[in-house]
Amino acid sequence: MDENQISDVGSLFSAFGRTLDLAEAMGQPLWRVEKWRSRGRIPPEYWADICKAFANKRQRGRRISAELLMQLHANRAKRRAS
Repeated sequence: MDENQISDVGSLFSAFGRTLDLAEAMGQPLWRVEKWRSRGRIPPEYWADICKAFANKRQRGRRISAELLMQLHANRAKRRAS
């Protein structure tokens, strides 16, 4: 799965694997990362940590950029507005 196959925040979490693994990779408590997953929103102040966690995982070329995160959240806002 690459950036082009990640269509929303939920698929971003699925691309990483277990929520616990992402929380540990980011140095965040599990409850916080689970909250982001359930809300379908990651606060912007954590985007750099998400990008680093994916870069460090280095699995099948999965890379996440701040641009992708911005697009995912903009798409979410558009869906909610319609």
